[in-house]
Amino acid sequence: MLNDVIFNDEKSAYDEWNIVLTKADIPLPEPKTSLVEIKGADGVLDLSEVLTGDILYNNRAITLTFEMMDDIDYYDLISNISNYLHGRIVTISLTNDEDYYYVGRASISQWQCSKRQGIIVITVDAEPYKYSVTETTMIVNVANQTKTITLQNSRKRVCPMLNVTGTITLTINGVQYELAKGKQQLSNFRLVEGNNVVKVSGNGTLTITYRQGEL
Repeated sequence: MLNDVIFNDEKSAYDEWNIVLTKADIPLPEPKTSLVEIKGADGVLDLSEVLTGDILYNNRAITLTFEMMDDIDYYDLISNISNYLHGRIVTISLTNDEDYYYVGRASISQWQCSKRQGIIVITVDAEPYKYSVTETTMIVNVANQTKTITLQNSRKRVCPMLNVTGTITLTINGVQYELAKGKQQLSNFRLVEGNNVVKVSGNGTLTITYRQGEL
């Protein structure tokens, strides 16, 4: 199967521009570290996770190298691709990793043509995480009762969207929140990596939606 890149969930590099992906360089994001040297002591003091309780990451630089096919007007092609991508925020997904997508600002970093051969390099200053194409959704119905649910989450901490009908109370780490009707987010309700146990009580329906992110 031909490896391909889909931009903005709408344009295939191969089908739209007749260019073939020959190399995809997707490095891991660099951790944001905060190290303090202590005079008179061995080593350093690592404060990287003090503020958030988790390590944060810098953006990652994705480099996509394409080969232009024969019988292409190179200058028209570069103009078309540049008009669509250059300098813009895009989503990109690879057909060999089709369950996830990346988000970042794209640019045409290199292009060259010689006789019947051409190369174009697209770079993306991408967010650290790749995101699941499918959102995770859990619907909880309670009728004057309390239910304990477990929400599984991947590496990125996320703040779920809560959609409430009826009267719902959410208990997180022993703290209760009376939820208003309709859609909302709680700044103190963030899913960490792994299993997150919460309690839902009251009379109504709570729909929890979030998108998982991985490195």
